[in-house]
Amino acid sequence: MISFIRLIRLPNILIIAFTQVLAGICLYPLGIEILKDFHFGIIILSTLLTAAAGYIINDYLDVNIDEINKPDKVIIGTSIKRKHAILIHIALSVIAVLSMAVVSYKLAILVLAIGLLLIKYSSTFKKQVLIGNIFVSLFCSMTIFILYIWNSNIHFNHVIAYSVFAFITTLNREIIKDTEDIKGDRMQQCQTFPVVYGISKTKNLLYILNAVILTASIIYFYQLFEMHHYQNNYVNYFAFIYALFFIIAPMFYMIFKLIAARKLDEFGYLSKLNKLIMLSGILSLIFLTL
Repeated sequence: MISFIRLIRLPNILIIAFTQVLAGICLYPLGIEILKDFHFGIIILSTLLTAAAGYIINDYLDVNIDEINKPDKVIIGTSIKRKHAILIHIALSVIAVLSMAVVSYKLAILVLAIGLLLIKYSSTFKKQVLIGNIFVSLFCSMTIFILYIWNSNIHFNHVIAYSVFAFITTLNREIIKDTEDIKGDRMQQCQTFPVVYGISKTKNLLYILNAVILTASIIYFYQLFEMHHYQNNYVNYFAFIYALFFIIAPMFYMIFKLIAARKLDEFGYLSKLNKLIMLSGILSLIFLTL
């Protein structure tokens, strides 16, 4: 059971669930009443099953690389047999599609397409320059945007803002992780950005992505502040202060640490810091309902 929990990346799965629940509560007019909607629960379940299946197939096809980059964390072939892993992957994928069909056949087809693309990602996309990174980032942004596809009675501008934030921060983290895994990727002839262009040019790309995240966050929260400035809405003062201390300041700190990063374990630290910034961004949804 512990091995299975590690295999499906339970902390990441819980973050996805938390993101969708919070987005549903904060972006839909129903507020917390959205939790009573059966279809909303099915969407969350299907998304989590799809993500879990994606993690399993990724590890299944990545055993050789993981044995080099993180040999102590290899699960498939050690704690869980390869045939069992693939059977669990298939079962989770099928349940994800069938459950989503209860909500909408269009969404079921979307989930099926994402599931198939996750297999293609693990076998091919992730070994190509930026293609795999962009795909994973799109999948993460879809965890929010899929709510709009399900029911358009939602604050579209905020959906776009948080979907873009999820996309860029995930892309940033994926490239950082590729830099951290450059040794194993190079030995397995994966054509990731760090392998092809080197760490120096990778850092230049990361500077650009971090600058985009920082600039977009400042503009978004400043506009939110200005929008309600003349309504004496003190909540938006708190929102801007929150963004300043928990998103904007950490972004400046991340850029500073990126400049100094030389060793691979330093990129591991940047990856964790990026995840905290992503979580802070998700939590800022709360201010949209106050």
